[in-house]
Amino acid sequence: MWVLPTGGFDPLKHGDSWEAGARAEMSEEAHLNGGDFVQLTPAGHPGIVEGKWCANRFTPFLCLNPQADLSPGSRDEQECIEVHRISIAELREIMHSGDMLLPSITTCFLALARLQQEDLIP
Repeated sequence: MWVLPTGGFDPLKHGDSWEAGARAEMSEEAHLNGGDFVQLTPAGHPGIVEGKWCANRFTPFLCLNPQADLSPGSRDEQECIEVHRISIAELREIMHSGDMLLPSITTCFLALARLQQEDLIP
């Protein structure tokens, strides 16, 4: 199963910043830090609903130009994660494969659209 770095927002851990939560997950799950974070929903948006029968919502971010995290945050004990670096063509194939969780597909779709809008990809 393919999934992007994700996690819950904890005000005690992340303060009042959704971006701080996104940065923490990038460190823990992708072993990346730094970079410029772009929220992919409008400011004040309540978050995208994860599924039809679910009250959970998520706020997607795009991270541009991250660096390898030499001291990544610790993963939760139950997390078994493999980090893969793939091309955009491979990402699009995975998005259509049925092997990626819907919140990750939605985030990828929004991120690719933003990258095209900014002329960062064709």
